[in-house]
Order: sequence, then C-alpha cells, then structure tokens
Amino acid sequence: MKISYNKINADFEISHFLMMGIGVFARKYNLTYREAGNYLQRYKGVEFVIKNYNVEHLLSLEQCVEDMTEICQINGGQIK
Repeated sequence: MKISYNKINADFEISHFLMMGIGVFARKYNLTYREAGNYLQRYKGVEFVIKNYNVEHLLSLEQCVEDMTEICQINGGQIK
C-alpha cells in the first residue's frame, strides 16, 4: 500500500491543530489536557474538528474552542 506524502502531511496538520485546540479548551475550562481530550472525544468535539478542519483551521483557536463547546453541548456535554 502506497501512502502519499500529502496525506501524511494533511493528517499531521489536522492532528497538530486539534492538539492545540484541546490545550486551549483545557485552559479555558480549567481541565487537564487528558480531561479535555476525553470530554471532547466523548461529546464529539474531536470528530467535529476533524470533519470540519478545512473551515475550522481558518478561524482562531478561541473560535474553534467555542465551536467545539457548542457541539459538545448539543451532544450532552455540560461544560458552558
């Protein structure tokens, strides 16, 4: 199976952006990085960023965190 450099680079960029977003989310809501990551995974914030990376990466990380917060609330998350 041949993996293209562009695919690897794109995956790295998405991962890097997501990791930075989790860090900002953790600081905003006074969580550990692990707690924030688990919360965002459970309530579909991570899935949202991955699916919408093409738009989200054009916004500030603070706006991305607001978007993730809203998606998590829609999916049952209680952080406000």
